[in-house]
Amino acid sequence: MNKENVLSYNILRIGLAVTILWFGISQLMNPMYWTGYLPEFLISQSFISLNTLVYLNGVFEIILSFLLFMNKYVKITSIIMSIHLFFIIITLGFNEIGVRDFGILVGFVALVPISSNNEFSFRKIKKYNRNKRVNKIKF
Repeated sequence: MNKENVLSYNILRIGLAVTILWFGISQLMNPMYWTGYLPEFLISQSFISLNTLVYLNGVFEIILSFLLFMNKYVKITSIIMSIHLFFIIITLGFNEIGVRDFGILVGFVALVPISSNNEFSFRKIKKYNRNKRVNKIKF
């Protein structure tokens, strides 16, 4: 594992976490703005209010963003967010928001294979650097 891979992984992970956190907080603060993005089938079959659906989605995204920040369950979080974004893109279609969400989806898809070992955690970096120093001392 080299420093460039670790840095790239952490930038991608934290960047996606910040983005999803912003969306989640925005949904909690301004749910009326987000109700227009709910799919018709969900609106027609839901027994709860539109604002509640947006609140639930906001909480869902905030929880997943914190998991990314903490570098916990990154692979499963990335898979869940990839599926979530896929359905958002299908619902919205090909427009500026759909294209933006596609870019975020690609970022989450990129996290899946590189987070499978969780070898890029800050704890592992410290251990790697400590072992590197120990090896230098032995010589």
